[in-house]
Formats: sequence, structure tokens, C-alpha cells
Amino acid sequence: MNIFRLMLSGSAFYNELYDTVTGGYSPVSVTGVSGVHKAHIAACMAEDVPILMICADEASAVKTASDINTMTGRQTACVFPEKEYVFAAMEGVSREYEQRRIEALSLISTGRCRVVCCSASAAVQATVPPKVLKEYSFSLKVGDEVQLDELISKLTAGGYTRCDMVEGQAQFSVRGSVVDIFPVSEREPVRIELWGDEIDSAAFFDTESQRRGEPIDEVRVFPALEIIFPSSEELCTRLDKLSSAVRGKRTDAIRTLIARDREYAEGGLTLSNLDKYYTLAYEKPAFIFDYFTGGVCMVSEYTSMGENLRGWLTTLSEDMKLLYESGVLFKRLEGFFLDAGGLEAEILKKQSVFLDTFMRQNGDIRFKKLINTDCRQTAGWGGSMTALSEELHEYTDNGYSVLLLAGSEKTLPIIVSDLVSDGFDAVQLDDDMQEEKLKKGRVYLRTGSLSAGIDYPDTGCAVITQMRAMTAKRKKPRHKAGEEINSLSDLKHGDHVVHAMHGIGIFQGIRSIETGGVKKDYITIKYAGTDVLYVPVTQLDLVTRYVTGGDDASIKLHKLGSVEWQHTRSRVRKAVKDMAEELTALYAKRQQAKGYAFSPDSDWQQDFEERFDYQETDDQLRCITEIKEDMEKSSPMDRLLCGDVGFGKTEVALRAAFKAVLDSKQVAILVPTTVLAWQHYQTAIKRFEHFPVKVELLSRFRTAQQQAAIIRELKRGTVDIVIGTHRLVQKDVNFKDLGLVIVDEEQRFGVAAKEKLKTLFNGVDVLTLSATPIPRTLNMAMSGIRDMSVIEDPPQDRRPVQTYVIEHNDGVIAQAISKELRRGGQVYYIHNRIDTIYRTADRIAKLVPSARVGVAHGKISEQELSEIWRQLIE
Repeated sequence: MNIFRLMLSGSAFYNELYDTVTGGYSPVSVTGVSGVHKAHIAACMAEDVPILMICADEASAVKTASDINTMTGRQTACVFPEKEYVFAAMEGVSREYEQRRIEALSLISTGRCRVVCCSASAAVQATVPPKVLKEYSFSLKVGDEVQLDELISKLTAGGYTRCDMVEGQAQFSVRGSVVDIFPVSEREPVRIELWGDEIDSAAFFDTESQRRGEPIDEVRVFPALEIIFPSSEELCTRLDKLSSAVRGKRTDAIRTLIARDREYAEGGLTLSNLDKYYTLAYEKPAFIFDYFTGGVCMVSEYTSMGENLRGWLTTLSEDMKLLYESGVLFKRLEGFFLDAGGLEAEILKKQSVFLDTFMRQNGDIRFKKLINTDCRQTAGWGGSMTALSEELHEYTDNGYSVLLLAGSEKTLPIIVSDLVSDGFDAVQLDDDMQEEKLKKGRVYLRTGSLSAGIDYPDTGCAVITQMRAMTAKRKKPRHKAGEEINSLSDLKHGDHVVHAMHGIGIFQGIRSIETGGVKKDYITIKYAGTDVLYVPVTQLDLVTRYVTGGDDASIKLHKLGSVEWQHTRSRVRKAVKDMAEELTALYAKRQQAKGYAFSPDSDWQQDFEERFDYQETDDQLRCITEIKEDMEKSSPMDRLLCGDVGFGKTEVALRAAFKAVLDSKQVAILVPTTVLAWQHYQTAIKRFEHFPVKVELLSRFRTAQQQAAIIRELKRGTVDIVIGTHRLVQKDVNFKDLGLVIVDEEQRFGVAAKEKLKTLFNGVDVLTLSATPIPRTLNMAMSGIRDMSVIEDPPQDRRPVQTYVIEHNDGVIAQAISKELRRGGQVYYIHNRIDTIYRTADRIAKLVPSARVGVAHGKISEQELSEIWRQLIE
């Protein structure tokens, strides 16, 4: 039996709740339970009934689903996300959220998932009715007969897009007898091979390499859209009826927009603004509740949920006002969401359980049963074995059974061994636990991580969880688009290319040439004058696309047979060799240099890291560990930290900086621009505010007198961390005891500036940060000359980017800006002409009076630009 179910099976409050729910009493109120307990209840009850868990917000839904899956050891829970409504016609729309919603519906309808977690705003958004989802879903089994034309029609009707090569969900391709489909309910695409009309084989495949993976016997394909019309002809008919029924003062504007949509649909294309035509598609709206005919609806923090929903509805109402005024929306297009009263009515139709941390007045709801418990939520374990031993003694001495979630598959046996050596009765759990009753005083261990720890005083059971699981999921390597040509489709007529032996020419297509009675395909490359080179397609590896930072017209073509290309290759080879020798000598010198071995982490370091406002990702924790291990060695560190913007490189660097400061060493943070320096300075001031760390800024934002004072303090050692631009590498800047140099956005510095740093501070640890490392840096990292750490995981709760391509529309622009400002965010508006940019800024200010609008462009002075950017940052 699952250990989490064992923990609750002896609990009086859970058994009372279970008997009440299975006895048909509803609604039920349970108080005294925090977030992790709600997940525990849902995980156990889902063994018997499907559960819809409505949370206060989407972040809570994601956290609850993650906790449930950790407890059950499989994907028991999924998230039904909120989607962005698209009412105005657009050229392109990202449908990721819509596909994730259908994925959740497919998982619950096929029984692959027992719990769906969502926010109230997601629950009130209408979705595809269960009957329609079933109608447009189908299975493909090995051995089945299929008509290819019929299969293509089914996929197209369900919202799938046909393309040459499948790269993302809701796409399919057909190449002869091979059909590739990326169902919205799967994490990988499926390749189906036909033998005549029969499915001969099916297997998952990798989108990057296109190689087949695990074979499968069957795949179920669900539609990719929530709003489906039987055909484009039927959609056109319904739009005609809608247009003729429109009445009012905006009739002409409304009919013009409908006519444009009709013309688009008539061409067989999927409308980007289907959201507004929901009621045209279905007679009766459907919601997530319709997928839980025999399940239980659990509501987490009903009061907070209601407040968040009212805020969402208010925002939506304000956004829709602008669209009503412009004729994009009108009275006949309604019914695609519920109001707060409608949500409550839907909840109460179900067998409902209201879970709250504290006793509250939940509106006018009259509960059939009130259940209270005193279970507790505890803080996570930070990694200190001393602190863990103390906490375990406190539990086991009182007769508790304890589950410890920690470590990885590799480190868990070591933790078990350490605990046994300390006198604990500790055992590692297998996947299939045989015990029917937990032993008092025993410590059970398995990998995983929860959002918090658990303590059940009435049953004497507790869960201690590591703050973040160290078992990072292995991700498939992502290959960035490079310049290597992998297939002929990578080249277009007129592209400049480089042949390894003959130099730069222009690609002019493929020609079939017969030689010796054999026809072969050749790549045609035009060189200077009348020279033409024919390269067999089998030698594609010798040809690469030519990349230049200038104008294509200025590219000089080489002449076949000339020595110019050979001389160019020789010069480059010699320059590369000289640079390689110089760099190798520099790095060899650094490797042999005697550096400073920093002390192991202290309590202050742990306190500093625990004050981080966000949950670290697994990649962040791994990178922090790698950097600390380097710093604790006696040889100087030279590590490259790669990660996308917003993935948490700065926090990793600040932890390294604090570690250096704790050993009385100084830290220099070198950044390419004054604006970035100011931004880092503000971040550092905030992070170090509780500690005696002096941080200074050395850039143009400081006067000459201030700069002189900072330089004196650096030499005396009274400044711990200095953040600055190229000013840091000037001759008058000296440090008393520099221990760490951090270079941010290293690709924006010249080689000379970076290597000057390393030459000046030969024995100093160097940490380089970059989202896009230059090839030279990356090559040194890949070849082992430099160490590299990579952050690939996005931060928790980071929402995917939503992209919309739309014809210019002031109403939609005002709606988008207003929505972002209400969220507390900021907006970039990119304009293409300096001579009209101020006029555009005035128009935006009139469209959104609450916005403070600044203008920046390349013709204003550097001081003005820096000041505007500083205001934006602040």
C-alpha cells in the first residue's frame, strides 16, 4: 500500500470525511488543513473517485498537482489551465493553453488521470462538450485499416495543421505511407507506417533527430480545438445567419467584421478568433464540471478563490467594454463563461468538499457536515544533517513514524546509511511497499519533494521533505538553430554559401545531371564571373550557409581555381592557432596558479539562501553546488554559467558572491552597460539588506567625486562588492583582496577586456554569465578548457509566452496595455520611425490615461537614454 495512504488510513478526520462523502452527504466543510494536506486528501480519495480540485489561483493548482503526483508516484493529477480569450481577428495565435486544456480533458476522460486541478477562472471558462470531444476523437491501432484521405479529413476537422515536418503539438504530416501526428494528449509525436491501407507499425519519435523511439500498439488522437464546427461550410452558414440577425447602431461595423471572418473561413482556414463564436458552435455551453459526472468537487480556500474570481471577471469585463465599443463583440455573442453565482451553483450540484486552513464564513452555503482537524504543515528540510537529526529525534522520541523525502537515487542509500549510523531505525522504501501498518519510531526514506512537510499528531505520522528534489528530470537536449545545413530544405535560392574547398558562392538550386548513364542530383553554386560548381548532394556536409553582419550586396564571391580562398583559410587557420595557443597558455597558467580555497558553507550562507523569495529550480541548485565546489578548491575557478533570460543566473551569482564575502574577500561584478549595472546594484542592495555587506556601484551613474571615493574604499577594503562597467578594468582601480570576478553578458565584451581581467587577477576565481555565449567561449567550455553549468529549467509558475499577430487595432492595443498595467507589469511598445515616435507615444497616453509613457530611441543622448532606462527599471 502507498505510504501516504497508510498515513491517512488511521486518521479519524479522514475516515469521517471519507464516510461522509461516500454516504452522499454534501456539501462538507473541512477546516484546519493547509495546502499540502489538501493534496494528501485528494491523492488518497482519488483512488476511489475522480476529483476536481478548484484552487484559489493557478499557481496553487500547479503546486497541488505536483504534490499529488509526488505522493502517488505517478501522474495522478494534471492542471486545467486558464486560457487567454482571443476575440479580435489575428494573423497568428499561440494555442498552447487551449491544447493543455484539451490534454487535461483527454486524460480525465480516458482515466489516465484521476485529479484535475484548476483555478476558478479556468473553471468558469466554457470548453468543448464531452460529447463533441468524443465525436472528434479516434484511435489508431496497429493492424487497423485506415483510408489516408479519411484520416487527413479527421485531423483537419479536429484542428490539426498539416505541415512538412512535425515540430509541435497539433501538427501532422504525410509523406507517402508515413504519417506523423503530434496529439495534444501526448508529450511526443507518433509515427505511423502504413502497408497499403493497414497500420503496419506505430512508435513515438523525437522531433529534433526524427528518430523512432518506443514502439506502441495504439494511440488516441483528441481534437486540438475547444470550438469545433462540423465544416467550414457550416460555419459560413451560421455566420450568415448571425450577420442578418444583427441590429443596432454598430450594425455596419459588426457585419463588416463578420464578413471578413466568413471570407477567411470560406478559404478553409481556422479562425483565430473562434472564442467569440463559441455559442454558434454549441447550443449549450459546457464546463470542466461536465467531465465529472460521478466525481467529487473539492474547493480550496473558497473565500480567496471567490475574491480572485471577482477580480478576474472585473478585468474581463473592462477588456470587453473596448471590444463592444468597436463592434468586435456584441450582445448575441455571450455565454462563454460563468459568473461567480454560476460557479457556486455548479460546485453545489456536485458532491462537494470545502477545504480551508481556517474556519470562515463561506457565503450562504449551508454545510451538511463540519469536520475540523489539527494537522500541521511544517517547513522543509534545508539539507543540514545536524538539523535533520535533531528534527528526527524530536519525532521518533515521541513515537512518530516519519517519512523523509530527500536525495536522489544515487544519494538516498548514503543518507539511509548515515541515519542508521546515528542510531535511527531507517529504511529505504521500494516502489511496492509491503507493510500494512507503519512502525512507530521508524524513518522511511524515498526520493521526491513536496511543497511543505506534514505532521499528523493524532496518528503520530510526519513527513519531512527536502526543500527541492535533487532528482532533476532529464530533458532531451535542445539543439539551437545553427548554421550547419542538415537538409536541402535548409537552403533557399540566392543564399550565400561556403564550400570548404572553394569558398563563397551563391546557391542556385538543385540540378539532375546524367553522367555515364546514371542520373544524380547536384547542388549548383555560382562563383565570381561565369564559374559554376556542381556538388553532389551526398557531399552536403562540405557546404555551409555563409553568415555576415553586413549587407549581402557587399559579399565578395570567390573565383574557382584562384588561390584567394586558400590564402584566406591559411590566414584564419594561423589566427585561430595563435589565439588558441595564447588562450591555452593563459588557461594553463590559471590552472597552475595558486588560488584561494573558500571555506565550506556557514550558517550565514544558509540564512542568506533561505531568504530568497522564490523556489529554486533543480538546475539552479545543481549549478550553485558546482560553483561552490569549484570555489572550495585551491585552483582558481573559471566557470561559464549559461541560462536563458529570467532563469535565475543572477541569484546563483549572488550566492557565490556572498560565499566570497564571508571569507573577507572582495567581489567585482563586471557588466556591459550602465543600465544593467544599476539593475544589478538594486537587486544586490535588496538581497544583502539583512547582512553587513557593503555594495557599491562604479559607473556613469556616479559623479567623479563618488567614483574617486569608491576607488579609495576598494583599495582600503571597506567595500565588499562592487558592480560596474568597463570602469572596473581601468588602471586606477585596485582591490585590497579580490576573491571573485563575475562577468555578466560576457558576449558583449571584447576579448581584450575579458582577458585583461584574467591577466590582472591571475589567481582569482572567475564566474562568467551568459544567455548566448559566443562560439569561442562555448567551444572552450565544450572542449574542457573551461567548466560550464547550464540552467535549462524555467522558474516555477513561469507562464509560456503567448504570441499574437494582428492587424493594427487601437482597441486591442489599449486592452493589452491596460491588462498588463492592472497586473502590475510593464510594457514595451516598439515603433519603427523616430520622426513619428513622439506622436505615437501621445496616442498611447490618450488610449491608456493611467499609463506613464516614456520614449527611448537611438538619436537621444546617452545620458537621456540612461535616465529613461533607470526610470523604467525603478
